Amino acid sequence: MTRKPSKVAAAARAHDAKSFLSAKEAAHLLRIKPQTLYAYVSRGWIHSIGQDKRHGFLYSREDVERLRARGHAKAEGGLYKGGAPRWSEPIVQTSITTITPAGPAYRGRPALDFVRHSQSFESVAELLWSGAWMEEQGAWPGTAAAVAMDKLIAAAEVDASQPDIVKLFSLFVMSLVARPSGGDDLRDGNTVIAARALLMGLPACMRFLARSRKSIALDASASGGGLAVAARIVAGAGARATAETTAAVNTALVLLADHELTPQTVAARLAASSGANLYFCILSALSAHSGSRIRRACDKVEDLLTTARARSTRRDRLAEMAKSGSAIPGFNHPLYPNGDPRAEHLLGVARNLSINPDRTIDIVTFLEEAAEAFKIGPSVETGLVVLCHALQLPYRSAGAILTIARCAGWIAHVMEQRLAGVMLRPRARYLVN
Repeated sequence: MTRKPSKVAAAARAHDAKSFLSAKEAAHLLRIKPQTLYAYVSRGWIHSIGQDKRHGFLYSREDVERLRARGHAKAEGGLYKGGAPRWSEPIVQTSITTITPAGPAYRGRPALDFVRHSQSFESVAELLWSGAWMEEQGAWPGTAAAVAMDKLIAAAEVDASQPDIVKLFSLFVMSLVARPSGGDDLRDGNTVIAARALLMGLPACMRFLARSRKSIALDASASGGGLAVAARIVAGAGARATAETTAAVNTALVLLADHELTPQTVAARLAASSGANLYFCILSALSAHSGSRIRRACDKVEDLLTTARARSTRRDRLAEMAKSGSAIPGFNHPLYPNGDPRAEHLLGVARNLSINPDRTIDIVTFLEEAAEAFKIGPSVETGLVVLCHALQLPYRSAGAILTIARCAGWIAHVMEQRLAGVMLRPRARYLVN
């Protein structure tokens, strides 16, 4: 490799703070030894510019940042050039959802606009799937055949007294796979029918979160035939079935339906690109979702806000989290540096429709005080937890509603990936340290 101390080097020295780094700075950012840095240069991964003998070489900041971003692909939430998260390649082309400062936009239309105009989750799901807006989309037909969840839970030896809702959802999806009609939805031309059946059946699993766990089969009669998904969630949770409660749950479903390429979405698309049927694609997404950050955040926020009655106790717990230096679950979403508009909307709905307004106002006031004291803003997980608490839904309902909502987006990405007609196959580049 030829390195010429020249006018270029002089220009580099003049602008080194912006465009170039010293060997020590580059090695520090990449967390590598100087010998490894030189190896990267020899492979052409980092461009260097020679100076005089006293100053040595300078290294392209852009190349270093690019390698650093790839090396931190697992560090969700970190930012690099352009404000983009350090999430893995490859970049997937999609027309489903984009993230804007005003929240997610579905097929170019802000999600908040749908809830402001009281549009149904079913209409939004159909838009995500097809790209076409259906005016006055009614409730979908109920599932045709019953699934005895009690028998499935017993066979799987799941502890129904402390249910993990993602496990229960996975059992339900597996039951759909096992049906004669649960085969190749693409070949059979019934993907939309299969998708509707999935979303209409999942809410009945929520009865295991409720105090009353009567044996209920997951069929049309379990939730009143043509009830909408939001109404089925309310019924499954054993909550008071009012128009306001159902509308509030519908709002949450719409705002959470999709959020671009989350790890769960990528898992669904990977399965779809390899030819898996719809239900197996959703199982892939559920597997990734079982330990995901957003799912854990819902649970941690719920424990923080609802298990501690005294505001001072909640404040002390939050202070401990802030001292740790790590991200506080449910706050400061990296894609919304000016605040998560979805959280703001859900908190407003919770405040206006609370069955226990004093308790809800106490929590919302605490969040406002915490925002000032710790410089944090609530993310959508926090807004969802407060809404579920305001509606007196069972413990862990927030994570359940989040999962049901995201299924609509995962289905949309499965459909889009199939139309792309290519297999997602990230390439590996072996690095020698």
